[in-house]
Amino acid sequence: MFRSRTTIIAKIIAKNVFNCTNLIKFRPFITVVNQAEVAYRELLGSNRVRLEPGLHLNIPILHDTKRVDLREIGLNIQELHGYTKDNVPVKVSGTLFIKVDDAEKACFSVANYYKSVGAVGESAVRSIIGKFEYDTITSERNQINVELRETIGKSITEWGTSCTRFEIQNMAPANNSVTEQLEAQMRAERARRENELNTHAKINTAEGEKQAQILKSEAEKISVQNKAEADNFAIQENTKAIIDQIKALREAMPNLSDTEIVNYLLESKRLENLNGIAQSDNKQVYFLNSKGMVPTQYGKVITDMNKSN
Repeated sequence: MFRSRTTIIAKIIAKNVFNCTNLIKFRPFITVVNQAEVAYRELLGSNRVRLEPGLHLNIPILHDTKRVDLREIGLNIQELHGYTKDNVPVKVSGTLFIKVDDAEKACFSVANYYKSVGAVGESAVRSIIGKFEYDTITSERNQINVELRETIGKSITEWGTSCTRFEIQNMAPANNSVTEQLEAQMRAERARRENELNTHAKINTAEGEKQAQILKSEAEKISVQNKAEADNFAIQENTKAIIDQIKALREAMPNLSDTEIVNYLLESKRLENLNGIAQSDNKQVYFLNSKGMVPTQYGKVITDMNKSN
């Protein structure tokens, strides 16, 4: 009986020694903290000490070390299924970039900050996608990325981490039937926009033709007005000239009546026109007054001029 108890005690001691050996194997005496890392060493679950980059001693069994990478880390989010605001089922994938600002909070305020931040990112993606319509998401990804960054950043601040940015890599309908419906909708929208553009083009063309007609009619009106003003000016100048001629003849030959003076002026104009006809190249025959080359009124005017001399 004594031997059996001794055997049992020996087995228990051997088992404990074996477990201690395994424990020592996974907890080395030396801990190396790399650049851009911070480590915290605990003594039997308490009395944590911050370890800066470099070489540090570690006592197996007594010490437990946790590391935190201070560099920016990218978390891949693979094909999340969600619904847009207009109830379109979509698959979304992207990358969430985070950075640890407070290493102590990242180590001790949450069990695993990496997985926790990833879970928050997936939830935020589904939530934000549900606020926008499908066309808005496809055309304004930058706005979606900004909203995701702000939403995720507010949720993970208490864990000592921050969201630097979120990039949507792929987004597509969840099944082929939805894809076909969206393509048909896009074709109808393109046709509507094309029809609208054609209508605007026709309206602009008609408006341009209308303006051209208005400008043409205004130009013709101005031309007629200018011509009428020019003719009126010419008539006024000719009238002044005739009046001056009548006054001069009346002063030079007071014996002539107004009718004789007017007839004289008419005969002068007629002779001037005949002179122009004679000087022209037209081969035509004109018959003059049979009473003589000098009209009667001219003869009387010449006679009165001789008397006045």
